[in-house]
Order: sequence, then C-alpha cells, then structure tokens
Amino acid sequence: MDIQTALETMIYNSLSQDQDIISIVGTNPNNLSTQYQIYNEQAPIKAPYPFIVFYPIYGLNMHDTQSVSYNFHYRIICWSYNIDTSRKLLGYVTDILHNKQLNAGDKLAYHIIEREFIHLIANVEGNQVYGRGANFEFKCN
Repeated sequence: MDIQTALETMIYNSLSQDQDIISIVGTNPNNLSTQYQIYNEQAPIKAPYPFIVFYPIYGLNMHDTQSVSYNFHYRIICWSYNIDTSRKLLGYVTDILHNKQLNAGDKLAYHIIEREFIHLIANVEGNQVYGRGANFEFKCN
C-alpha cells in the first residue's frame, strides 16, 4: 500500500469510528465504496446531506514508498443544509485529528495539526448548503 492510500485509509477509519460523526452523517445509502457518508476526493452525485469530504491539497513523496520523510496537507470539509450541523461536524473532526498522533500503515506515525479554517456557502439544486472545514497538516515522525 502506498503512503497516500495508507494515510487516506487512516483518515477515513478515524472519522468513521466516531459515533458522534456517524450519528450525524449516517450510512451511505448508495452502497458505494464507503460504508458511511465520508468520502475521499468528492461525494457521489446526489449524495444526501450531511456528509464529509476529504482530499489532498499538498504532499511530499506521496507515491514514493522508499522515502523517510513525509509531509501532507489534507482539506476536510463538512457539508450540510444547516450551518450548525456543519460546525458541529467540524468540531468532532477537529477533536479527533488536531494535535493527535495517529498511525498510517505499519511504520508511519503522524502528528496532525489543524491549520486554516474554511467557510463555504453554495447553492445546490435550489438549496443553500454550508461547508465548514479546515486544512490539516500531517507530519510524519
């Protein structure tokens, strides 16, 4: 498994094992690649709200399995029709990831720091939706 896949699996597993998050986003009704409404890269078309999307925005050595030092930045955005729900989800994500030590793969331990906050508003099929998120820096120890 390459480093990027291991890291994305760690992010998904960390978020999907939290009961507060799962109680809000629920299970994936489309039975696609994820069990819960937590998606890597983008949500499927017509995915019901609320959901979480995460994707890489910067990384060193993402596909180099021989390197020793890794530094990645991921954007995680929590989408909902309700701004308070988006904020609450981001709070849970921050509690799980910020200033924590998590393992990706057999030998890689990451220290995670929350960076810039993101505030988005969009119109989707005539409905206003709110995205609250942050950029997280994953530093390999």
